Amino acid sequence: MYLFIVIGVYIIVAKKFVDWKRWKEFYPTIQFYIICNLLYNFVFYQHTLWKYKAVTVSWLNHTLIDLAFSFFIIPVVLMVYLQYFPQGNKKFIYLGVWVGYFTFIEFLFEKK
Repeated sequence: MYLFIVIGVYIIVAKKFVDWKRWKEFYPTIQFYIICNLLYNFVFYQHTLWKYKAVTVSWLNHTLIDLAFSFFIIPVVLMVYLQYFPQGNKKFIYLGVWVGYFTFIEFLFEKK
């Protein structure tokens, strides 16, 4: 259930913050991420670094959760991140804000 809420939130973020006219600029990066993530999950299927586990429904396993992240959430995050990436010294602050954001998100998911 939480996965559907998270996907819904990121679809709203995509509609609000992504300039869809520029999607071709980000396509190679998104494709690289998806290919590498799928390759990692294929090669290390029995020896993953972490494993997603659904808490609401039993049929939602690691594979489905990871595919949802790979094809819905991460492409939106990459487009927002790359679209607003600043030039100059502000890029370190920008990177720090994103690290803080994802640290907070991971903290919330770990607590849940």
